[in-house]
Amino acid sequence: MFLCSLLLARRLFPDAPNHKLATLVRTLGLPSSGRYHRALADAECTAHLFIRLQEEIGYRFQMEAPDCGLLLKLQKANRRQLERCVERHLGEIGTVQTATGS
Repeated sequence: MFLCSLLLARRLFPDAPNHKLATLVRTLGLPSSGRYHRALADAECTAHLFIRLQEEIGYRFQMEAPDCGLLLKLQKANRRQLERCVERHLGEIGTVQTATGS
């Protein structure tokens, strides 16, 4: 399994002009060295994008720290059913925490 910034961005920012890394960095006002298609610069931009994606999920669904499991589910979900996906994930986590006594 892997996280995909493209899939998550398409669901969370459907109105972006496109979902290329450079466009998302500019549109979202993320830090950038301005050099794209260089390994380190792209990795840094992608890291900033993932932080922004987590912040957007936290803000939109009133969560403190969205986990990797939720991101994996959201990237597969229909963008019109993100809220339902989050609710289902939180219910699963609550069930696991209750069962383990956490």
